Amino acid sequence: EEKHRNAVSCERTLQKLSGISLSCPPLSAMLLERYFQAFIESKVLHDVISVKQEQAVAPTSLDRNFFEVILRQYYASELLRVQDVTKMHDVSEESITTELSSWQYASQVGLWKYHVRFSDSARIEPKSLELFVKVKPRDRDVLVVAERVAMMCDEKVGKAFGRHKNCLGILGCHQREINVYRQQDPRFQRHVPEVYAAIENEAQREWIVVLESLAGMELLNSANDVSGWRPCHIEAAIRGIAQVHSIWFEREPELSAQSWLGPRVSAAEMAEMKDLWEPLTSYACGYFTNWVDERSRSIVEGIVSDVGQWWQLLERMPQTLIHNDFNPRNIAFRNDKGEVRLCAYDWELATLGVPQHDLAELLCFVLPTDCSRESVLEYIQLHRECLSKAAGCSIDADAWQFGFRLALRDLIMNRFSMYFLMQPFRPQQFLPRIIRTWRRLHDMFDAGLYSC
Repeated sequence: EEKHRNAVSCERTLQKLSGISLSCPPLSAMLLERYFQAFIESKVLHDVISVKQEQAVAPTSLDRNFFEVILRQYYASELLRVQDVTKMHDVSEESITTELSSWQYASQVGLWKYHVRFSDSARIEPKSLELFVKVKPRDRDVLVVAERVAMMCDEKVGKAFGRHKNCLGILGCHQREINVYRQQDPRFQRHVPEVYAAIENEAQREWIVVLESLAGMELLNSANDVSGWRPCHIEAAIRGIAQVHSIWFEREPELSAQSWLGPRVSAAEMAEMKDLWEPLTSYACGYFTNWVDERSRSIVEGIVSDVGQWWQLLERMPQTLIHNDFNPRNIAFRNDKGEVRLCAYDWELATLGVPQHDLAELLCFVLPTDCSRESVLEYIQLHRECLSKAAGCSIDADAWQFGFRLALRDLIMNRFSMYFLMQPFRPQQFLPRIIRTWRRLHDMFDAGLYSC
């Protein structure tokens, strides 16, 4: 289909506009609403009944006072003064559900970059700081939008999504990232962005994270092009996430008691959700036949069919706090005097799970589709050894590899399948590649699909 699509470009128009100091803002749901509101006001279109479901609360102004308060707290200095604040640009380019939630509920959610000038004494020259401000939508707002996206893709998928939406890891996502970033353990803080503020205000319906700017870090936003990934980056990512995994490893009851973690889905509940997994598999395989061959479809259908059995094995394995979206969309690297160090962000999907899940997802994204079994085994062993050392416990190698095998099943059914729902609305360039690599890893470690 792509080969037969008409090629349309606005480059010459943009060049002419730049010559007269005009520029077009990037298209977003908010901008489209502005366009259609103008059409309604000019009577080109009829007005429609508003779909806003509740009275919006006036959002906190991300102005000089806002940044002055958080920077005074961060630097513990009442003398700190913010001279000026400049909003640089909107950087919310990845999350279509966040963008649509912003439009649907008339709220300013998303990710923005700010330039802040401040000083902590009248005698000191002002300092400059670039910050990312992430204003999060509520979980239920995201769920409503995600359900509508699913319904637009396939009616069966949409209805099943609505029935099981509270078991898909989204519930509590607005509070979860705030609380994850509040962790003080140095094993966590060393491998995430610098956190200037994590604000949770239920009355104002605001959940805000203020982070250091990630500009200049290695391999930032590299999901669509992983050619820059080297073994040193893969190893740094594995060592870093193993440190994070070690914090809650073998502390499952304590982690499960955290109110921000979200519901844990049992094997019985996963089996009940077959009425979602089955039409979702059918939709993905039917819509994207050039990516998913008949053998792959058969494999995934077998995984779905037996989910109640193999999920029991998965939930009996040692678990910890996992990122659950651990891939180059949410990973960058610091380079401190030649040392490459992980910086993982976007923790809203963090959950209780087997640590091999994050490893399997990372490898599906960054390994070539012709990767060797030997190289994969080395990465599995590295993860196990690093976690064992950081957690101070012994981990059986065979059991660890078996957990990796089950994590691959979870990924294709419970995570990667959701990318197919977004594909018609925001093409994920990495999707064909990671599906092929997943199949390669599956054939290496899970060829005997029913042997467990």
